[in-house]
Amino acid sequence: MTHHDVPTGADASACAFEPTGLSLGADASQPPGHPGAWLFKARALDSYRSGPLTLFVPGHFTTLIEQASGMLLHPDDLVGSHTLMVTLTMDPVLGLTVRVIGLDRGITVRTWAKDDAAVRASLEADGSWDAQRALPVPRQLRRVILIEPDDGAPHPVGTQLDRWAERGMLVVHRERVAFEEPGAVDCLRQAFERAKDMHDWVAVDAVILTRGSGFAFRVLSDRDIVRMCCSLGVPVLVQRGRLPTLIDEAAWRSFDTGEGLNQALLEILRTEVREANLPRLEAIIDELDRDQAGPATDPQGSLYD
Repeated sequence: MTHHDVPTGADASACAFEPTGLSLGADASQPPGHPGAWLFKARALDSYRSGPLTLFVPGHFTTLIEQASGMLLHPDDLVGSHTLMVTLTMDPVLGLTVRVIGLDRGITVRTWAKDDAAVRASLEADGSWDAQRALPVPRQLRRVILIEPDDGAPHPVGTQLDRWAERGMLVVHRERVAFEEPGAVDCLRQAFERAKDMHDWVAVDAVILTRGSGFAFRVLSDRDIVRMCCSLGVPVLVQRGRLPTLIDEAAWRSFDTGEGLNQALLEILRTEVREANLPRLEAIIDELDRDQAGPATDPQGSLYD
């Protein structure tokens, strides 16, 4: 750090100075003799400035990144050039103190991309990746499973399905998942397992996955979750979020908004009505009404099953 980086007017009697942040360039490496620790050789982003810094970061730094991002971080992922966010404190006794408060988001995005590529390659290798998109368009919507965020907020897809269920148009089985909480992967895995079991027993026409307004949805790129989606045998309709995930690509269809997903469901219902042959059904109802008016009619039983 050189003199031109020091706040103007700072001297021995100055008060502590702590700006919101300063960006530095940095080259990361692992120092010999310190397993899991890191050295960041920092430099000013402006090439005409001099005065490099060397920052030592303990091994639990990678653990903190894993906890914050929800992804495993291999040591090799940190090696290379990055941009650090640091704060400076000018103290009359301790002098200049530099504290690292952030690492550029690029490392996270690059790691996600690498992990996703490995998962996709594995699914392509065994022929699972395209299984969902090979499924036919559902011919009816009688029973659906809704996987939704456990955030207590209303969502367009859930609201529409509730209205249809109240009118007797279909049956909705709900699976609520706290996507941004610890244990979300296990919770989502159980939801897909129940969807498979239900389809095996009573036949499910569609699985609908919608998410809230949060951002920590890396669980939707988990290897096991994506594989379960691909092998489900039931069309999975997904509402995409702000950050892309593998399940968006692996699902039968994915949509940018809840309204777009709702329109896709309405189109399935339109197809069901077109294929239902309403004149024939009306003739059957008329004949049943005539029969019901006769003296031998058994009043018990349901017209529809």
